[in-house]
Amino acid sequence: MAERQALGAALAGHLRRLVADRFGPVSGRVLSGYWPIRGEFDLRGLMADWHREGAILALPVVERKAAPLVGWAMNGEGGAWRLGYGGGYFDRTLAVLTPRPFAIGVGLAAARLSTIFPQPHDIPLAAIVTEAGRAEKGPAAAGLAEPSAAAAGP
Repeated sequence: MAERQALGAALAGHLRRLVADRFGPVSGRVLSGYWPIRGEFDLRGLMADWHREGAILALPVVERKAAPLVGWAMNGEGGAWRLGYGGGYFDRTLAVLTPRPFAIGVGLAAARLSTIFPQPHDIPLAAIVTEAGRAEKGPAAAGLAEPSAAAAGP
């Protein structure tokens, strides 16, 4: 349990730094997160901090079970992808948002895959944060200056 909490704290710290480096102060920005279920990392403390700092928080609302992250991949071309349980909620949501948010995936470094064999409907992430640090690569990371960030959950 202590190890899991330490991993979560490290992940939250890297996520906090990425958002601060990329966007500066969070006051007035829309930040999307997730409510942890099963073994997902609990980032509610970080979300509460951001709320106290003036961020507008958004949580997903679905009518059926969500598709939480169970693995991730960053391919040789620099694309970062999330892998869920197949519901496609995050991909469908990201596909229709204009402007496209700076989408950040969170997960364990050990869950990295060589590829998820992305399909045309899969939306690349701008960055992935793990307990070991962050990876910011791919087309989704370049040139996005929208005033919002989304954290796609594990």
